[in-house]
Amino acid sequence: MKNWIVHVARGADLLNTLCAARGLTPHPRTWAKFIRDNRAAPVAATALAIREVGAGEGDAFGAAAALGFGMPPVVGEWLAALAGRPRWRCFVGFDGDTPAAAGAVFIDGACAWLGIGATVGSHRKRGAQSALLAARINAAIAGGCTLLTTETGIPHGGEPAPSYANIQRAGFAVAYPRPNLRRA
Repeated sequence: MKNWIVHVARGADLLNTLCAARGLTPHPRTWAKFIRDNRAAPVAATALAIREVGAGEGDAFGAAAALGFGMPPVVGEWLAALAGRPRWRCFVGFDGDTPAAAGAVFIDGACAWLGIGATVGSHRKRGAQSALLAARINAAIAGGCTLLTTETGIPHGGEPAPSYANIQRAGFAVAYPRPNLRRA
């Protein structure tokens, strides 16, 4: 595998030291870790049908996520296995019968992580991710969560940042930047 990064959480000084000793250097893309409370999600409009999928529809979730991220179909097969697993809730935005967008939430007690948010290129700019964020936020709140987190790349100057903006519109605030390391 040639494309990979190591996420370094705040305060992970030992990890930084171990990575530096192995020749890892800062990646040009830093991520922002976001946090929000359990206020209801803002209403988000989309023409897509947003619904939760279980194990029987995991393929729709995996396919939309892999295609949206530009990853090979085998990654979709791997992600499909999340649907129906304990503590995982997977959502898909459908255009008719076509899976067009995906997003998941992992719930652990009072905490939730929202991730795997991707939209197929042909369906972008239609409100899919805002609607999927709202569905996942509300699912986490209904599950008793009071602390919700997510992350995305911090945009460079002049770069479009739809994920960053969607997350902020959904009521998340930056908790801290999270550097990434890679091979030199």
